[in-house]
Amino acid sequence: IITSLIPTHPSLRIINQTIASLQLLQGLPRNSPLFIAIDKPLEEKQPGDLDRLRQYIDNLNRTYGVLDHVTLIEATEHVGISGNIKQALDRVQTKYLYVIQHDFAFARPINHTGTIQAMEQYPKDMRIVRFNKRSNFPAGVDKGDCFAMETPVDNANGLHFTKTQGWSDNNHLTTKEYYGDAFGFFYKFFSDKGKKINYGRPMEWVMMPVAADNCTVWGPHLYGAKGEPPTLLHLDGRNTQQQRDDRAPLITDMRIQKETERCGPTTVSLEVVRKHAPSPLMVSDEDGLGHYELRVHDMTARTYTPMMTLESWRETQRWLGSMTTANQGIIAASNSCEA
Repeated sequence: IITSLIPTHPSLRIINQTIASLQLLQGLPRNSPLFIAIDKPLEEKQPGDLDRLRQYIDNLNRTYGVLDHVTLIEATEHVGISGNIKQALDRVQTKYLYVIQHDFAFARPINHTGTIQAMEQYPKDMRIVRFNKRSNFPAGVDKGDCFAMETPVDNANGLHFTKTQGWSDNNHLTTKEYYGDAFGFFYKFFSDKGKKINYGRPMEWVMMPVAADNCTVWGPHLYGAKGEPPTLLHLDGRNTQQQRDDRAPLITDMRIQKETERCGPTTVSLEVVRKHAPSPLMVSDEDGLGHYELRVHDMTARTYTPMMTLESWRETQRWLGSMTTANQGIIAASNSCEA
């Protein structure tokens, strides 16, 4: 997990959610080695930034550093996102690894065991699996002729994957060997230009054109079939204020409301909230801009748990409709008191 200073620090609220979501990686042993790589800012943007970072690291040590399988890696200077990945990668001794950003939590169950089996079975066809913050459609970095092209891994061991040229630093599963090759492209990029290596450049900045030029070899597979809902929830650490969330609910879908389950004294429902909007969105504004957050809302305690972020109101309606019609996924989970 790569982490750096954000407005909520020294609170562990954001990274706690991300680490808790690792339980959704079905089949991944709970004591798998976990490296938390902590970058240092280039300079203090606000007075007290370095003090907040120090307190954040102390909190990480008290909470996770005491666990045998967790290693905290603290940069002595600003290393940037790629340098932060590298300082963790240098310590990895396993064949496979997840690269996870501290504010990208997994939003739904991931068959870790089955995915590894598919990568073992098709080592040349699926070298990297990306987890999507959007539904699996040809949007954003996934636009292009490569999207959903047929590969032997489209349906492997009952799991579905979608080929794409969209390389992203967002959470992904790959091999240490693949990352060694990726850093080879990274170094070559700067060498060819006669420039000093800048680890502040994201790896995706170099790998996007590489994957576009040769999608078959370097392009990722998205977890899930074409059209499946997001696997990641963006907690948006850089834009989150300290222990605050003043975003008002947009709408509670009445079809979802009927799925409400009483678990002892607690009542839960599913709720959709528009993020980064100055005022609530009218339901008729189907093409409204902004992100929409699906939450499990505890109406008794007046708290909520974010589940996933969708990119448009139209996509949100489509996801809510599919979940309501099928009565599965999140809705089925919400009908369990334990869930």
